[in-house]
Amino acid sequence: KSARKFQARSKANIVEQICKLKEFYGRNIENYSGLFLGNHDALGAGEELICNSAVEAYSAFGFEKQGEMAPFLFLFGSVHSLLRSEDELFEKLDHLPYHTFINIGLESCDTPTLAQIGKPLDNTEVLEAFDKMVEINAIHENIEVTGNFVIGKGLSDDHYQSLKELLRNALVTSNAKGTIYLSPLKDSHKKRELLPLINEIKEQSKIPTYIYLIQRL
Repeated sequence: KSARKFQARSKANIVEQICKLKEFYGRNIENYSGLFLGNHDALGAGEELICNSAVEAYSAFGFEKQGEMAPFLFLFGSVHSLLRSEDELFEKLDHLPYHTFINIGLESCDTPTLAQIGKPLDNTEVLEAFDKMVEINAIHENIEVTGNFVIGKGLSDDHYQSLKELLRNALVTSNAKGTIYLSPLKDSHKKRELLPLINEIKEQSKIPTYIYLIQRL
């Protein structure tokens, strides 16, 4: 997140971006099979803009020529945008010619920790978003919602205990979708020392749990 106010782009601007990308990549676009929408909260743009943009890009980039495997659609979302999103959005995404991945910044299910890291949330909203993530993954074949939680120096025992409890008691099936990523805080020194904690959380989780790979250890 940044101090800049969220603003969705216009349809005309999006079409212009698609045309410029197609021109930039030329024939090399045949080597790509995925589309990344937006910045940190593309889910906040809403049903119409998300679905129209995905359909427009699918046609312009020639994804239908790439065989039986569906291309990938990637976007980030916030807890608030996930909670605001209606069922109709996920129904439409599920029927698009993509396999869609939505990553949500859950961060913590401990309210003091959320305040500490500057997230305008409380634990009830995070828990509600987590339950919605699990439900979407169970219902929609072509959508996978994943979640990020923070780890690192200076976070309380309550943060880790609540996270372990959440993942240990998650109501998911044995073939559950919805990976959880553990993201070390930027100011966490000696990140390799976090590996025992990561393994402990992984062992208790009913959901596949991994280190967030954008973070180097």
